[in-house]
Amino acid sequence: MAFKLQWCCFATDTNYGRIHVSFTDTSIVLKKTYNVKHKMDYTHASICDSSGNLLIYSNGLEIYDRLYRIMPNGDDINTSFTAIRNEDIGYALLAGMIILPFPGQKSKFLCIHNISYRVPLTTPVWEWYSLDLLTTLVDMDLNNNMGDVVYKNKSVFSDTTCRGTLSACRHANGRDWWVNLLRFEGSKMFSFLLDPNGLNLHKVYPLNITIVKSNDGQAVYNSQGTKFAMFMNNDSSFKELVLCDFDRCTGAISNVQYGRDSLYGSRGAAFSPNGRLLYLATGSKLYQLDMEDAEPYLTKTLIDTMDRFKTSPWSYAHLANMQLAPNGKIYITAERSSRHLGVIE
Repeated sequence: MAFKLQWCCFATDTNYGRIHVSFTDTSIVLKKTYNVKHKMDYTHASICDSSGNLLIYSNGLEIYDRLYRIMPNGDDINTSFTAIRNEDIGYALLAGMIILPFPGQKSKFLCIHNISYRVPLTTPVWEWYSLDLLTTLVDMDLNNNMGDVVYKNKSVFSDTTCRGTLSACRHANGRDWWVNLLRFEGSKMFSFLLDPNGLNLHKVYPLNITIVKSNDGQAVYNSQGTKFAMFMNNDSSFKELVLCDFDRCTGAISNVQYGRDSLYGSRGAAFSPNGRLLYLATGSKLYQLDMEDAEPYLTKTLIDTMDRFKTSPWSYAHLANMQLAPNGKIYITAERSSRHLGVIE
């Protein structure tokens, strides 16, 4: 399959700031926000209306409206030891929140998030996981249609799951949503369904593989709702990939496969628009997996490497998180204060 990887510089100045990126079917629009304190170094979730106008976003510590203001009752999200430590940068958890429309209630949106724990705190062993899956409800009809937080930090499930790695797939009925989470260690996947009754555990699937103390990473569904992949760090010295078939009608998973990368560090995943190809970023390398192969991870193709150009006097760029955009391109973060994004055409 042909591909093209480019690096796009999104800012010509060296001031530390944020970029508001709006996608259309054919292009992107960039807006630099100089004087807005976002605190979005790790967790970043947002949702727009049907016209693409920003409604809500969050850094895992606060819920903001479209004018970059904290909503009423929108502070003290994810109250925990980690939240206190992260007050200046936002909650330090990649993919730590997603925001979904609440089924059957047009003006309401549900923020789904989890808390990061390190146990025991007194030991040098970094075993990070989550114990609680939480929800925070926003009603956009309140506060002059700018949004108000109705309730926050409501626990809907407690178990040791992989922290972060939150993503969702629309149900085949076009109304509800599926959310899958792996257990931190062992052979289980938890399937949650968001329907008019709220977010609830749908089923626990046993796996024919064993997860070895998974850390945070990136989880993705293909656009067709037939594949699910989770690519995450292990707490030792490698990355783990879980790849399976998915049924967006029933939430069922099947044909579970496992892969391991020998390096620890940056990781990202994204499916191509037609769902056939899965891309994995490992910091210094970019791989392409063909879903038509019997064992895609074993037959993966190395398609690019990062020359690790300097992004500041003390750090280098990495191939990290990825996102398939409405224009059919996949954008790749370079991390480490970089002013660039990678693009797979």
